[in-house]
Amino acid sequence: MTRKILLVSLALMGTLSFGAQVLAAAKPIKIGAIGPMTHISGTMIVRGLSMARDEINQAGGIDVGGEKRPIELVEVDTNELLSVTDAVTALERAITVDKVDLVMGAWRTDSVLAMQDVGMDYKKFMLTLGSGESLGKRVKENYDRYKYWFSMYTTNIDSQQVLFTSVPQFRDMVKKELGVDKVKVAIVLDKALYAEPYVEIARKTIEEAGCEVVGLWRPAMVAKDMSAELLAIKDRGAHLIWAFTSGPSGLVLCKQWADYKIPAALIGVILEAGLSTFMKSTLETGNYISTWTLMGPVPMTDKTIPFWDKFVKIYNVFPDFFASYPYDNLHRLKAAIEQAGSLDPDKLIHAMEKLVYVGAVGTYRVMGMDTDTPHFCPVGHGALHGVAIQWQAGQFKVIWPPADGSWHGAKYEGVVAPQLPPHMVEYWKGKK
Repeated sequence: MTRKILLVSLALMGTLSFGAQVLAAAKPIKIGAIGPMTHISGTMIVRGLSMARDEINQAGGIDVGGEKRPIELVEVDTNELLSVTDAVTALERAITVDKVDLVMGAWRTDSVLAMQDVGMDYKKFMLTLGSGESLGKRVKENYDRYKYWFSMYTTNIDSQQVLFTSVPQFRDMVKKELGVDKVKVAIVLDKALYAEPYVEIARKTIEEAGCEVVGLWRPAMVAKDMSAELLAIKDRGAHLIWAFTSGPSGLVLCKQWADYKIPAALIGVILEAGLSTFMKSTLETGNYISTWTLMGPVPMTDKTIPFWDKFVKIYNVFPDFFASYPYDNLHRLKAAIEQAGSLDPDKLIHAMEKLVYVGAVGTYRVMGMDTDTPHFCPVGHGALHGVAIQWQAGQFKVIWPPADGSWHGAKYEGVVAPQLPPHMVEYWKGKK
């Protein structure tokens, strides 16, 4: 019996070894992993793609018309946060010199728009993170040229369905705990193309929630000092600060909010606050700051917790926006390639347009030509919706969707109630 088991084991090892040899001998699919590699977002893009690449390669690669082919990542520094020209040059070099087959990554809309044109010049299939709706409008207006571009997620316009979920949560707490009749809200938006629509969207949505907007501030994405903005916000009597920051200025905002003890809850979409390094980066002063983020350690799909746990084990940090979408989308791309049976971009786009893929983040579909922004993914219940989190006692806690299931019946184990910052409660005692 032991001999039989040994022979079967040796045969299996031989089969696996032969399979690995065949995969290693096959021509790799070269994917350009593009992003600002000197910023944490670039690092996380590469981590997400690398983890998915390893899983796919270890499982035998991608079946392209009956041939199993491995994935090879080509890391490309776009420097897109500082220079659109650098981003364009980097992508063209990846296509013409590195000979990448496909492109994944990049997120600053200004730069992605320019890179989109380069990719389309070469009819290169692209999956990017840029959320500016203008990327999809180009597909709508000139499908034959821009059809090779797809988004990894949703438009900044459609995202408004979930990005303001914390406003009513904190509004109600301010009213109940502080006795405030009219909650005042300050808006802070990156001075960047992707945030332009939110000048009106944020004001309108916050006012519809029964709050008063006391001002709008637009710091640069790379701002190093936001004390003037924060002190002005305090002078305006804001109870809440709703911020939308994607770059390093978000960390400056959070640090100085804590340093100056601004008596307003800091909420919104602060991508830096979704990082596992956030408390360390703020010198442990980041408690009570809240942000919408892509995911948390709650079972949004049956793939969420396994992905979260594995990512943390490998990298010792949480998977964030920049890691999670690329991870899911490389698996999504694999499914599309295998359905198309080809890397021919004209065949691949039709497979991607029809594909429904359930990943760790949620369910991905492609918006069609009957929408304003084709090739983005829909947002909302049953699609991509993310979570809101708050740092409490140094811990990353999911606070939305609410534990009571009041949002479309969605209930995830591990969700907790939000809290107001104690320094804010102390400041507003007896004041209205």
